[in-house]
Amino acid sequence: MLPRQLRTMLLLCLLRLQHWISRCRRLTFFGLLKPYNHDFLDQASPFTFSPDILCSLSWFHRKFQVLHFCLCLLIVCRVFACREFAKGANLLILTASGKQFSGLLFLLGAHALHKDQDMGEIDTKSIESVQTALFLFGEKSNNRKYRSTGSEGKQGLDEKELDLILKDLSNRKVQLEVKESAYQQLLLKQELYQKTVDELSLQLRNYDADRNKYIEEVTTAQIQEDELQRQIKVITNQLSETGNLKENLLLELKSTQEDLHKARAELASAVELKLSAKKQIELLETASAIENEKTMELFKRVEELSEAIHLSKLAAIETEKEKTTVLMEKVAELQTAYATAVQLQEQIEDLKKQIDMMPYLENEIINNTLLIDSLKLELKEAKALLALSEKAASDTAGITNSLKSQLEQMEVENSNFAKYAQSMDKELIELQSKLNNSRNEACKSHLEVENLSSELLEVQSEFDKLRDTECEAQIDIATLKAELHKLRSKIAAAEAREARFLSIKSGIYQAVKDIATEAQKAKYEASSFNPGFAIPFEDLESLQDKQLKGESSGMIEDSGTHITISLEEYKYLIKKAEEGDQVSISSHNQALPVTAPESGLEVDALKKELETASAEITKLKSVAEKAISRAESAEKAKTAVEGQLRKWRDQKQKKREALDALRQESRTKAWHPPNSQLETKSYSTLGKVLNMQF
Repeated sequence: MLPRQLRTMLLLCLLRLQHWISRCRRLTFFGLLKPYNHDFLDQASPFTFSPDILCSLSWFHRKFQVLHFCLCLLIVCRVFACREFAKGANLLILTASGKQFSGLLFLLGAHALHKDQDMGEIDTKSIESVQTALFLFGEKSNNRKYRSTGSEGKQGLDEKELDLILKDLSNRKVQLEVKESAYQQLLLKQELYQKTVDELSLQLRNYDADRNKYIEEVTTAQIQEDELQRQIKVITNQLSETGNLKENLLLELKSTQEDLHKARAELASAVELKLSAKKQIELLETASAIENEKTMELFKRVEELSEAIHLSKLAAIETEKEKTTVLMEKVAELQTAYATAVQLQEQIEDLKKQIDMMPYLENEIINNTLLIDSLKLELKEAKALLALSEKAASDTAGITNSLKSQLEQMEVENSNFAKYAQSMDKELIELQSKLNNSRNEACKSHLEVENLSSELLEVQSEFDKLRDTECEAQIDIATLKAELHKLRSKIAAAEAREARFLSIKSGIYQAVKDIATEAQKAKYEASSFNPGFAIPFEDLESLQDKQLKGESSGMIEDSGTHITISLEEYKYLIKKAEEGDQVSISSHNQALPVTAPESGLEVDALKKELETASAEITKLKSVAEKAISRAESAEKAKTAVEGQLRKWRDQKQKKREALDALRQESRTKAWHPPNSQLETKSYSTLGKVLNMQF
């Protein structure tokens, strides 16, 4: 029988070893202890112990030599299983689990007390190899067992019960410690998971906010596209209406041409009727000469008026040049303001280069510059829309208001970010001062943008006025063209009348000459036959001489004009001349006072028509020249404005490309605080824990 102290120490050592085995399991489960083979506790494969196990065994060796002997036997059996040592032994202990391993060690101590204490029989087949190993160990203590008394046997039973109770208590304590350690580890894991869940939820909220912002931007862009499409449709409708108006005007022109043809036919019939009056034509010749003189005077007046109109055109051009210079000065001012804004942007970029240690502050400055550029681009787009239609003015005003609201929101965000920056270390105070300076410059640039918007509105109003003047000028030009067509038709009709009158004059002159020659021949013949007919023929000669003198003066004046007569008119004049030979002198004298007043009335009517036509011509020419001057000035202003708009569009396209590049870079470089970056890197795949569905 072993002594009492040794038995208690054996039990304590066994409990300590069991606790150590459970601890090894926990450490291997969490990856803190990595043995040479993971089958140390549960499998029966050959095993190599780690240095920690050997150190613990050496500690047991120093304390308890007997326990060290038992453990050495077990280690030898474990390592050299199926080799040299286990050739006839029953080594079922190698198939036992970790818990059975500690129980077998306990049975080793119980087997030593089997002979002197009346206990129940124990099935020792599974530990026969251990019993054989402990046989030598038990021989040394046999002498002491036989020396024990009966009183010591009773004490042994009490001590055995105490040992069992202590064993249960130690096992319970070990289990409690294991559970507490597992519970604490679970709490730590839970805290870690909660932190990751909170961070992921914050990231999700940020992503949702960004998504909502982008959705709003997309909706605003779609609204603007719809408005532009509506404006394009309105413009196309206006163009179709103008095409229809052109077609209607062409139809009206065709109808007026038909009316002119009818009027010309009527005039031809009237001329044919007037050809029947030979004597009335003589009076009309004198009236036509007077009318020619008046027309020459009218042409001189028209030339003088044209010179005056030319001078007025020059004055109008000078005024328009002054207006264009004023507009160009305004454009230059706008360009200078734009250059100042560009300089401010360059200064902001220099500040960004100085703040390399704070990337999230750089992102904020980039966003501010991008907002300024976007505002400028949208203002330039508003300018382009002003050139398209009048309705774009109200749309641009709404866009500017929305942009101002966005600027105010960004300023509020900047103020919130400044509050966040104040909580940082003292090393960032200098950088904050620089950022404040850059913000002041940004405010100045905002004020300059507002000034530019006001100037744009003024330019828009002036452009609207120019457009109104262009519309009025186009209307005046159209009306003047119609009136000019009418006047040209009237002038052509008057010229045709004059040409016909001149042709009639020349025919009459030739007919009179023929009649004079024939009359002279008849005179000689009559004088040869009857001398009484000499007097009336002399009267006829005197009348013919007067007519010839008047007609010769008229023909001398009209000798420069080439006159042609049709064959029908020539035959008609010859017939009339033959009839005139047969007419008596008395009938000729009676016809003269009757035809004179009728021809005078017609001449007066023609004179009045010519005067009214000349007055209308002068008025129309003056109005036409004014309209032409207006149109030229409007076209010049339009070309200047179009050139400026082209320059602005080119600048806008360049800035759009730069903004697109910056936006792509900013999207790739999203802002994250430094603490969140580390945590997101370590827990990048924990979205599955939250059952997130993408």
